[in-house]
Amino acid sequence: SHHEEFQTGFTHNALECYVVSEEHKCYGIQTEQHQLFLLYKPDVPTFGLRSTATKTL
Repeated sequence: SHHEEFQTGFTHNALECYVVSEEHKCYGIQTEQHQLFLLYKPDVPTFGLRSTATKTL
């Protein structure tokens, strides 16, 4: 898993992320058993990305 360290010593493991560009939107989600990456058209509402991904799992 990806591990990110901060100056304060706090650590964070990213389990979800999204990227938005003019050409597409991408959403990634990681669970204990799966990694799912979904590619969307740019006109899909950003607030709907997570809902679609979790329903797909």
